[in-house]
Amino acid sequence: MAACSAAWSADGGLKAAEAERQFHGVLVALAERGWKERKPVERIPVGEDGFVLMARYEKRGWTLFARHTDMDVLRMATVTATEDACTARFTDEELELLEG
Repeated sequence: MAACSAAWSADGGLKAAEAERQFHGVLVALAERGWKERKPVERIPVGEDGFVLMARYEKRGWTLFARHTDMDVLRMATVTATEDACTARFTDEELELLEG
């Protein structure tokens, strides 16, 4: 999958509220640059210690997955853009392994 994608991640000493605010700021910036929201932000609880925010955007043959993780001591944001034509070469079974 690495040959089909470009990724960015950020972690650091931000407080929870600030890290989440910055993540939403990234999503606003993506929309301003023409990325179309295909899956709105979903907040997924992770036990009692945190949550994950996930969203999906698309633009000109690329799909972008944005994720913000906030769990106890782990606070991180990742954005991965994959080229659709490249990932179309994977079988359904291979894609399931990547998602699992």
